Amino acid sequence: MFFAGIAAIGLINEALDEGDPMKTLAMLQNPSAKLTDVDPSVAQHYHDKLLEARREKAHVRHTHVYPGSCSNVLVFSIVISFLMCV
Repeated sequence: MFFAGIAAIGLINEALDEGDPMKTLAMLQNPSAKLTDVDPSVAQHYHDKLLEARREKAHVRHTHVYPGSCSNVLVFSIVISFLMCV
């Protein structure tokens, strides 16, 4: 179960990297992501905000805590935090 969530995060990351809001939406709606109440009408907003949050978190990690790229756990926490606020 835990590994399915990690795989879902990887797919969300790939969709963000590809720059396709509809693919990002599809990955957020993927049952293995275990997210509820994902609203298709704000797909572009999800995509933009997740990219923004990922860039900010990566910048903070790189400059203040841990040099390197975003981890899947970090992106998962961004997704969960974001969806709880929408």
